[in-house]
Amino acid sequence: MTVVLKKPQKLDYISLKLYRPIALPNTILKALATIVARRMSNKAEERRLFLETRIGGRPKRSTLITLQLITEQFKTV
Repeated sequence: MTVVLKKPQKLDYISLKLYRPIALPNTILKALATIVARRMSNKAEERRLFLETRIGGRPKRSTLITLQLITEQFKTV
């Protein structure tokens, strides 16, 4: 969606250069998508659908945990 705004303090708005088009993101859909993604992720975590070694896109997973998992893998080999 694009909204056209008049530039401030102009006397005559005949020229198109005196207007400013502003593109508005669809924030409602983005917010809804974020909420749905979080809920799906939480349900998957509750049901333990992810492998323990999966790091990306999971809450409370950091670089430190990744390094710990890699270190454990090298120790067991």
